[in-house]
Amino acid sequence: MLTKLLVLLLTAAVLLGCDSDDRPPSDVGSPADGSVPPTGGTGGAGTGGGSPGGTGGGADDDAGSLGDDAGSANGTDAAAADAGPVLPDAGVDAFDGMCANSRWSTVSDACWSCWCTTCAATLNVATRRSMEIFECMFDKDLLVGNAFELVCEARAGQQECVGTSTDDWNKLVSFDQCLMTLPPLLKFRHCETECGVTYPGDVCTRYP
Repeated sequence: MLTKLLVLLLTAAVLLGCDSDDRPPSDVGSPADGSVPPTGGTGGAGTGGGSPGGTGGGADDDAGSLGDDAGSANGTDAAAADAGPVLPDAGVDAFDGMCANSRWSTVSDACWSCWCTTCAATLNVATRRSMEIFECMFDKDLLVGNAFELVCEARAGQQECVGTSTDDWNKLVSFDQCLMTLPPLLKFRHCETECGVTYPGDVCTRYP
């Protein structure tokens, strides 16, 4: 009986010793204040659902910044929309198809008055965009003073000024044809003097 008791005590002592040696200490690496260290990456998942191992709540902060920026942009767009329609160039009237009442081109009053007096029917159809094309051709010296070179003028205008505004270009051509053909025709075009029209003479050289 005594022998069995000694054996049981020895066995219990051996088991307790093994369990104590194999179990890792629970306090290793714990902060002195007893708080539990994070288990994620360098920054954990963050309080706002940031990616594991990322910078914590930075994703939420960025999302908030983007939201603020978007709100500011929307506010700017809304303000622009409230400002009303886009106005024509300074000193230029909006197109209304009535050249006697409005001037939808940057040409001088004397030029416009001559155009309207001479070719009102076709000028009233030529839009503001048509006039922009004509103004572009004036600025880039693309007009010709010879009927045989009109093909070069058309090529130059389409290449430099028209873009995709084909319909507006056709309306301008109709107006310009009136200026070139309405009798009595003392110059190549009506209103050359009033509009300060000059012909460089090299359009076909530049746009063969």
